[in-house]
Amino acid sequence: MRPISQRVFISSVVIGLCAGGLSACSSSGSAGLFTITGTTSLATGDWDDVNAAVLAAAQHREMAVVSQSQPDAKTLEYHLITVNSEPVTVIVTRDSLPNPDMRLSQEGPIALRIAVTVGRFGDSTKEREFIDDMRTRLGDLVGPFTTKPLPKSWGGWGN
Repeated sequence: MRPISQRVFISSVVIGLCAGGLSACSSSGSAGLFTITGTTSLATGDWDDVNAAVLAAAQHREMAVVSQSQPDAKTLEYHLITVNSEPVTVIVTRDSLPNPDMRLSQEGPIALRIAVTVGRFGDSTKEREFIDDMRTRLGDLVGPFTTKPLPKSWGGWGN
């Protein structure tokens, strides 16, 4: 058996780590110290142009889209991978449901919330760059049939 001073020290360390929020000690409702939240920002654009904006931003940042889904009528979710095999998650949401009496292309620009997480531990610089690229492309595509080519500096198939 350890001397009492060692047992008190070990107990103090464990209590301190749990109080600090390590996920191993946190309750099921707590986020924990190592929760990766990603970067979230607002943008304005046409809902039907989100796919094109994600593809353009992925191309510019040397990523590939692995999968795309629409969990509900107000959410689009994308899983990408970087050239360094880092996972990327992009979630785009809108506040209101689409108007069923109107084509999406006629709806006009709406507020979009874009959430991006790059890597297993997050990379706020890459996340902000991806969101900025999406914003640029969404701005280029606003309105019916006014598609601009990608900026020349982005290179690739869209020029």
